[in-house]
Amino acid sequence: RRVDALIQASLHRDILEAAAGSGAELVLGVHGRQLLRARVTELTAYDVHIVDVETKEASILHKTRLKFACDAAAWPKARKAMVWDSARKLRTVEPIPRPQDRFGCSNRRLGEVLDRNVEATITLVEGEVFTGHLAWVARWEVGLRTKGGDVAIFRHAIDDFRD
Repeated sequence: RRVDALIQASLHRDILEAAAGSGAELVLGVHGRQLLRARVTELTAYDVHIVDVETKEASILHKTRLKFACDAAAWPKARKAMVWDSARKLRTVEPIPRPQDRFGCSNRRLGEVLDRNVEATITLVEGEVFTGHLAWVARWEVGLRTKGGDVAIFRHAIDDFRD
């Protein structure tokens, strides 16, 4: 029951929706090993409308192109918590459109790690590796509290999860 309560408390959390409402600046990890410093202007069911802070260009990204998001002010420290998996580092991977083809990580498993407050390591499809303690488990993302700051990792971009 305690695990279910932890999951329910943050199940509807969404960093993109919060950023769209507040106008906060985010650093977004995008497929193709891109980092975008952007503001979210609008969200639809499948797309996120952003404005690049540096170039002032507006663009629309499909949500599955995003791998992780972090508050721009916290990114310099959180960046230090990201390392690369040597086996995956050299490959560029397209987003996985079909949910059944993605890495399966149940709410139950994530909730138990959240409840035990143990360190977890999450590897993304293009080789980024984040280590820290789970801060929240939402429907579309997992919050990881690293030594440098919080990073929201989108569940569709997870390739491996270890605790």
